[in-house]
Amino acid sequence: MGAYAETEDIAPGSKISSLAVFAHKKLAAESNSLDLKDTSIDKVLRASRQTVAGTNYKLSIATKPAGGVLDIIVFEQPWTQTLSITEATFTPSDSNTKLTVLSGSEIALDAKLFAEFEAEAARRTTEKTEALGASGHGQHSPPKLGENGHGQRQQQSGGLRARVKSVLRRLHIVR
Repeated sequence: MGAYAETEDIAPGSKISSLAVFAHKKLAAESNSLDLKDTSIDKVLRASRQTVAGTNYKLSIATKPAGGVLDIIVFEQPWTQTLSITEATFTPSDSNTKLTVLSGSEIALDAKLFAEFEAEAARRTTEKTEALGASGHGQHSPPKLGENGHGQRQQQSGGLRARVKSVLRRLHIVR
């Protein structure tokens, strides 16, 4: 069993961010903790992973509106479609006391549903990136000149593959 290693890709649309949102929704729905029930995710503060007979993800998540930090461990074993929350504590913003939300049992998560959720989150993030333009400041390409010299917009391709490839080109990952 290896040690936990920090994971840096915690931005919205990443697997870690999607896992945090997905696990939080299930935990809040099944928890008896009133402090956790009325919260949503603000952002992932930090994450680390440990390779075991699968992967343990240790996530620290800032919650809103009242604030607080949710610390969870999610176990994933892709080859058996296993995904579960194995530990969870919540520290309200007005307290330094960690409240045990889950201990000694697991909450099973639907691995197939998570895969769909993760793909949708990545798609939305890609669309937001494209809408902002390569610089991230809402700039779009200038209109193209048609045969008569007047500006004409090119038709946008509707396929997800084309949109992803466009983003990758702008990031200089593919040609």
